[in-house]
Amino acid sequence: MARIRQLYPSRYSSTEATSAEFENIIRYLRSGEIGNRTLSELLRQIFNSEGNLDVGLEIRFDSKYGLEYRIGGDDQEWLQIIEPEALRGEPGEYVGEIGDALMFNRADYDGDGTTTVFNYAFSESKAETIVYRNGLLQSPNTYVLDEINGTITIYPAIGANENLTVFQIRKSELNGFSRTEIVASQNQYIIPFKFNTEDEIFVYRNGILYKEGENDDYILNAGTSTITFLTPLTSGDLVTILRLQGGGLRAVGGLLMADEYCYNGKILYDKILIDDDDISPEKVEGLKALMQKSKQVFVQDVEPVDTDETELNSGDLWVKTGLPISVLYFYDGLRWISTAPDGSIPSITKGDELRYLRVNSAGSALEFAAIDLSSCVKKDDIGNPNGVAPLDENGQIADELLKQHYSYVPIQHRKEGTIAKDDVIALGYVANVQAYLDKMTLSLDVGTATVQLYVGDTEVGATTDLTTADVTQTWVAKKFDGRTIPKKITLEVTAASTDAKGLTVNLRQRIVG
Repeated sequence: MARIRQLYPSRYSSTEATSAEFENIIRYLRSGEIGNRTLSELLRQIFNSEGNLDVGLEIRFDSKYGLEYRIGGDDQEWLQIIEPEALRGEPGEYVGEIGDALMFNRADYDGDGTTTVFNYAFSESKAETIVYRNGLLQSPNTYVLDEINGTITIYPAIGANENLTVFQIRKSELNGFSRTEIVASQNQYIIPFKFNTEDEIFVYRNGILYKEGENDDYILNAGTSTITFLTPLTSGDLVTILRLQGGGLRAVGGLLMADEYCYNGKILYDKILIDDDDISPEKVEGLKALMQKSKQVFVQDVEPVDTDETELNSGDLWVKTGLPISVLYFYDGLRWISTAPDGSIPSITKGDELRYLRVNSAGSALEFAAIDLSSCVKKDDIGNPNGVAPLDENGQIADELLKQHYSYVPIQHRKEGTIAKDDVIALGYVANVQAYLDKMTLSLDVGTATVQLYVGDTEVGATTDLTTADVTQTWVAKKFDGRTIPKKITLEVTAASTDAKGLTVNLRQRIVG
């Protein structure tokens, strides 16, 4: 397309020149249209509102249509780049197994009683060097490896009848090799050690190789990550554990595109070796958003605030400590609000001990207030001057505390004839009233006798000895209530002379009311 140019400069006074210039501009603008879209519409598809390039290119793999792309957003159609079958490369070629000795480069030395430094050709810098003295595994603390000068220094010197054996373990051919030394405590049975069931474990005690088995020396348990000795260890025993993870053989295959490794074009998760804490939350789909939705709980005495390490979100909880009773708050996005109903229950502070929660006099809020007992009578004031009278078992003021009116209605009785032992003489009843009995006068016409007064089954006063002279007996007034159940008054003769005759009785009865 030709660039726009000015055809008639300085001639716009002419209508013909002006019209030609306008037609030239319009032809240029129309030449920039594609697909019935103006130049500005086309530019908006690849630039954002700030003028920065924003192509909106998306690429995806679909298990049915293969590798696809689209430009322009979700409303655009996906276009195929390559079919799934064409995306898979040639199958990997199985080239066999790579094998090599895990333990290699062995060297044996005889001692002479003085030599402490032995020459040794270290084969690989990544290999683990193992040293035995007279067949006992040695701790690394007992020798020094000098790979630069190719020497091993061991103390004390190897005796004339002793031998030294050295070899290396090729760690480069293993998924992992570790050597762990643990100093046992007295009577220790269990050694914690993390390993997998497919690992090879060699256990030494003070340099002596032990045998695994329930009937031998120790038991391995990968589930609990423990090594259990069948006989207790003694304090200071050195336990050495050699762990060979996996094996030294590796199968060499092609790309991980077979069904056992991939699904829908993606490598299966269980085929990926990932250590703990290796994946950040941002790399797991949806995890960061889920964590942001999860609410935080702060348990502290100071108000939580936004920091570089902590971001407050609406709905977070704060248990405020440092108070007599911890208080729960929630964050509404701007401030911390108490979880009390309507946020109106005041916080408990020092000085609120033994107070109670009540609605204030205006009926507008809750408040803590002291218990007001000014209108109550103290327990110590019951029955005391200027206090209150106590109540009986029926919730009534006792009669003796009331100013009462009495009427004296004596009970008089005369019995003619013989008075014999065990006679029971009925004098009358306490019926429909409350009565006090406190005095009785008796006499015989002839002879002597002894009597006892009863009201119902209750003895009243002491026994009274009778003669022909008047005998009066008094006692502390006893109250009898016959308003509900009448009570019979009787006189029982407990002893009498054979000639006792003629009994006269006068019993003082004081009626209440």
